[in-house]
Amino acid sequence: MTDRPSEPKSTAPIAPGATTPPSTEPAGDPPSMPSPLNCLGGAAIAGTIGWGAYLLTLSIAQSFADKPFHTTNAVAANLSALVRTLVVGVVAMGTGVFSFVALGLTALAVQLLLTGDRAAAKGSKGES
Repeated sequence: MTDRPSEPKSTAPIAPGATTPPSTEPAGDPPSMPSPLNCLGGAAIAGTIGWGAYLLTLSIAQSFADKPFHTTNAVAANLSALVRTLVVGVVAMGTGVFSFVALGLTALAVQLLLTGDRAAAKGSKGES
């Protein structure tokens, strides 16, 4: 016999063929709608990260432009151009993603402000 500590036993029944016990969270609860303030807070955070990524993109591009790669080897020159393009492209893609997230969250906040009361009233009516 080995001296391994025993694993805690789950009291919930496990379905045949399942590897994990079923979730104990209540099922059927609809997700709550975010408030306009939540959306605007998220938009501010995403916008700040996007603005920082934009400034980083400008800084990296300027740094690469100020320090040209001097070589007579064509392969090294091509690899240098490839790496520089990829670095600027990845940071620019992050800028775009965070900027679009900020824009989308701002639009959602406006939509919730305009239609939030009507949507909440429709959702609270009991349908039998």
